[in-house]
Amino acid sequence: TVSFCEGEGGAGRTMADGSPQQPHAVATDTAQQWGQPAKLKLEIISSQPDLGIVRDFLSEAEAQHLMRVADAKGFVTAHTGSTTQGEMYAGMEAGNPFEVMKIKESTNRTGTVCLLEPSDDALVPIVMKRVASLAECHAEQVECLSVVKYLPGQFFKQHHDGAFRPKTVFIYLNTVPPGEGGETFFPYVGWKVKPVQGLAAMWGNVSETGQADARMIHEGLPTSGDTTKYGINCFVNEKQVQKRLANVVPRT
Repeated sequence: TVSFCEGEGGAGRTMADGSPQQPHAVATDTAQQWGQPAKLKLEIISSQPDLGIVRDFLSEAEAQHLMRVADAKGFVTAHTGSTTQGEMYAGMEAGNPFEVMKIKESTNRTGTVCLLEPSDDALVPIVMKRVASLAECHAEQVECLSVVKYLPGQFFKQHHDGAFRPKTVFIYLNTVPPGEGGETFFPYVGWKVKPVQGLAAMWGNVSETGQADARMIHEGLPTSGDTTKYGINCFVNEKQVQKRLANVVPRT
């Protein structure tokens, strides 16, 4: 039996009102060519702040396909952005979605990243729509898929995804064997989500006051052994960013 999460609580966890935790059924496109189930179940880990997981968000075939697509497109060194959301949107309007963030070298994270756009592969927009269904948002609010790759020992220290991204869905593309790390750790919640192929974790980034929710600071723990970890950051933006990207002229 594979354990997906570890920390306090678990199967007997109750909601804030004392009622038993119940999976939340989410309708989504079936994508029969990829073998995706018709419905996804969000299992609630925490309601204050919001954190949940979905098992089999991607099928094995889908996960392996996206790893191949990203490897073929190529990865670049991961950086940490220093850009405000205003600068980000201005960069999109200027016509270059790849340089909208004034990135700088960082000691906060290692690893590499590959940005997958809807035009890169037919599966990309399917996944983006599935993310939108889970997050209950417009599909055009889902940013381009940010595939991350961590070699053994690489990491992403504690960080926040930004208040201009109300929700994040992180999808694990491969399984890291038990005891080899690679979990996503939420210190405030006291929970580690273990990397299991196809599993997705979803959390909220904004508090009830509309500010960045510091309780959702998290980190990607390093892997050990010979395991390379693949995952996808699916950021839900406060704006319909795909409309902006639709007018961008591809770089030559």
